[in-house]
Amino acid sequence: MTTKMDDRYGVPPLRQARFERVLIAGHAGAMTPAQVEKRCLARLTGLIQETAAWAPGGFRESWRLGDFNILIVETTVAPGAELYVQFWSEPNDVVAWEVSSGHLNPPLRKFVTARARAALGEMGFAVGGAAKNFGKTVSIANRGDAVAAARDTLRILHGAFGYRGLTPLVARVIQSGRSRRAVVYTRFSEGTTVTLLQELGFQTNVFRSGKRPVIGGRYAEVQFVVLPGCPIERTREFHCLDFVASVGHITDGSHAAWGEALNRLNGLSRVARGWIDEDGNVCVGMSLNGEPGVTEDQVRFDVSTWFRAAAELRGGPPRPRKRPKKAGRPADEGAGEDVGAGDLEKPKARPVVH
Repeated sequence: MTTKMDDRYGVPPLRQARFERVLIAGHAGAMTPAQVEKRCLARLTGLIQETAAWAPGGFRESWRLGDFNILIVETTVAPGAELYVQFWSEPNDVVAWEVSSGHLNPPLRKFVTARARAALGEMGFAVGGAAKNFGKTVSIANRGDAVAAARDTLRILHGAFGYRGLTPLVARVIQSGRSRRAVVYTRFSEGTTVTLLQELGFQTNVFRSGKRPVIGGRYAEVQFVVLPGCPIERTREFHCLDFVASVGHITDGSHAAWGEALNRLNGLSRVARGWIDEDGNVCVGMSLNGEPGVTEDQVRFDVSTWFRAAAELRGGPPRPRKRPKKAGRPADEGAGEDVGAGDLEKPKARPVVH
């Protein structure tokens, strides 16, 4: 096993940046709208342009799936009352632009006057979303777009809400993403595979099939084998591991029942798959492919999910449990969960064994 990804799959570093820029520190006297704009427009334009900028074709070079930028321009107009205008940007998408409505911030509500609502409506904002903020989407593709968005942001503050610079105006920037650092395996060796299985609570033994090791595993009454595949040249390592457990055998009268059980498993499990081999053995297996990189958590999850499915089928196909019908239940309710054979309803379709 290794934690170093192949250079072919190199990705940019995780984006975890947060910083603040003070646009107005708080003025002793009221500022005019022109003074507010003169003080803030250029810096705010630069921040908006940076928030919305994603390099064309920059996937894997400067950004990764799930990356996002947030710009929040805010001021506290009274104790607990936070007025903000924010931009949310992701690659290859329009920018979400929101203005706080006070729905989640009661002290702000008295500042959201009918005049403010009317002004925001004229600018194309509408209430929506869980926060019930004023929102719309906008395309910011160049500096001209950024200047227009910055000018409108200041117009919202001083025109709709009467901001005159008496309280600090701060821009907060968040550059982040939906991915995280994790241990990634790209290859498996005999020794580290044995260690993994033992860490998961399995008993193991190793024997040979030609030059390839075969790793036997056991927990309680369930036995299985792990077959390394996709050997890496000039090493004793492999990119793939195939897990197989024999959970039963076809006998007279059992073929249909086994077929239904395996069809249920194959139809709903994202990990385990079932089949009947040429000798009539009922098998439950799965494959791990480390070549593109697989996280340690995913390895543990897949092995545990596969083993649970195999254990539930050992000794014979389970009797399908009928679930009571609920009025108004959507047809696809509950879809998406990885289930074992014992959790599944009997299908009406004729069984087809894979």
